[in-house]
Amino acid sequence: MFGQDGTTVTVVGDRNQRIMGWAGALSDAFAQFEVDFKAERFALTSNFRSTQQLVDLQRRFAIRLDPDSPPQQSSVASSVGATPVAVWSFRTAAREADAIAAWIASDMEKTGRRPADYALIARQQVAKLEPDLTRALSAAGLQLRNDDEMVGDIRLQDLLTDDLVRLLLGILALAATRGGKPRVWQDVSSTLSRLSPSWGGREREAQADDDLSRYLRDLRKWLAATPLHGDSDATQSEMIADSLTDQLTAYVRVEVAGDRRLFGDRPKDLAITLDAFRIRLAKTLMHVESWSAVADAFLEEDAVPLLTVHRSKGLEYHTVFFIGLDSDQWWSHARNVIESTMTFFVGVSRAAERLVFTQCDERGAPAPLGELYEDLKDAGASVTRFD
Repeated sequence: MFGQDGTTVTVVGDRNQRIMGWAGALSDAFAQFEVDFKAERFALTSNFRSTQQLVDLQRRFAIRLDPDSPPQQSSVASSVGATPVAVWSFRTAAREADAIAAWIASDMEKTGRRPADYALIARQQVAKLEPDLTRALSAAGLQLRNDDEMVGDIRLQDLLTDDLVRLLLGILALAATRGGKPRVWQDVSSTLSRLSPSWGGREREAQADDDLSRYLRDLRKWLAATPLHGDSDATQSEMIADSLTDQLTAYVRVEVAGDRRLFGDRPKDLAITLDAFRIRLAKTLMHVESWSAVADAFLEEDAVPLLTVHRSKGLEYHTVFFIGLDSDQWWSHARNVIESTMTFFVGVSRAAERLVFTQCDERGAPAPLGELYEDLKDAGASVTRFD
């Protein structure tokens, strides 16, 4: 990077979203960067995610963290009307889940939005919220995906976005369905070409395509000889998952990928990923009736995601339900108001057009957030009590 004069390095981020201090992140990496590189600072004042009303709400929290935070101008046209922010209050968690599920199902029917356009976010302990939400969404004909769930030694969100996992699922999808997946073919072929010998680009890509075509023929024969019934027991599903994983990893030459650090910094990373892949694949095989459905069922892309604020960082959704505006989730707010406010700010800024906070008596009194509640009231957030 610095092998010659004239190299310019640009860093981009938001001081108000420094929520990884617990993991050893610098308290202010920007200040250190400015010192080390004599950097010039520029304020980004255009927002391409949220509507102006949500941007204005976010700034109320931003200036509590940094009074010099500049105002931002939204480039997003609102489609939800004049009240994009609301607070819903409930007596029980079951009633809360029912209201959220019914609202999402109704909004999807009216607008044609997908489940992935919505997100259920909480500060912590999302596993405690999962049973009621799963039940309610299922009753409304929807699925819930807990992105914070542990699969082996990694979180589900990390597994589903892993490049190696995407490659293996892509190969399986190509073998299970003939034609109609040009984008998947392109992605798989491009990744495989990086594992091929280092001859010229076109020759390497052509070789990767030929090898893939031959392998898919063999894999289709194995899939045909190993039918799925949707009611396999755990032992049988694990055996099939182990066999398929071994075949796929042998074909993509995982050892070569490990040596080149293509799918992880250490060989151990690949082992952890593949172990989680086997676990998730075995679980998936217990509930599908055809190989063509496996990749989609594994990824659950047509599910409403449930995740912590930390896992939501960097992501965006049309509508965000910020669950748990109560003491069970925010009991430690007073211990470190700055870090807690930053966490709150990250969650709030995931929403593009609508933001709904929920509070439940079963989880304790309203969160001791003090001035943050005042900001919500001042922003005109409507409060609705569900009995």
